[in-house]
Amino acid sequence: PDVVHAHSSIAGLVVRSLRTAGMAKIAFCPHGWSVDMKSGPAMRLFAQVSERVLALFSDETIVISRHEFDRGRQLGVGESRLHLIPNGIATEPPDVEPAEWNDKRLKVLYAGRLDRQKGVDILLKAVVGLEDKISVRLAGDVAVGSNFLQDEMPSCVEKLGWLDRKDVIAQMKSCDVLVMPSRWEGFGLVAVEAMRLAKPVAASAVGGLREVIGNGDCGFLFPPEDDRALHE
Repeated sequence: PDVVHAHSSIAGLVVRSLRTAGMAKIAFCPHGWSVDMKSGPAMRLFAQVSERVLALFSDETIVISRHEFDRGRQLGVGESRLHLIPNGIATEPPDVEPAEWNDKRLKVLYAGRLDRQKGVDILLKAVVGLEDKISVRLAGDVAVGSNFLQDEMPSCVEKLGWLDRKDVIAQMKSCDVLVMPSRWEGFGLVAVEAMRLAKPVAASAVGGLREVIGNGDCGFLFPPEDDRALHE
């Protein structure tokens, strides 16, 4: 090929490591720098060194938020090779009917992987004691790593499993608020999809989510991994 586009950390590691094997131009989109992942000091140092070295082997680096752009500069990626292209969505959402969700309580939707990065465990802690006030639906399932959710979830929580995009939009149309308790986030596309439907978003103040929510001007931000703040 003339050009190879490597999307996300694993693909970026493989493709950029093989740079000497071919003459193809390499475009890399981190979609969340590995250095932002919540891990131990040794892993974070390894990620920083790896990203600095591998940055030398990509011709262009496409970042999806100002947070990623600034992090790229901190890692030593030259501005001439950094290109900021924020994620975008269609102006109009899919034409689907709202999902059935008949409940007098506040209807709270979580849409995403049930993995450590997305912080669903933080949400489950936050809802304890609010069972009579809120109804929570989890749209998604485990995709990366093992299942770390407790066997018995709060009585107000319903797990929907994987849904296709139209069904997710249908759930969004019925909810009162979307919550994104992520530990790290390159952008936060689900938040934009909810805001397109005029749904308020409560999100942790990390990465690109701060830009999407406008530092709290266009939604609710709470400190990352702070289940008590989310509870309030």
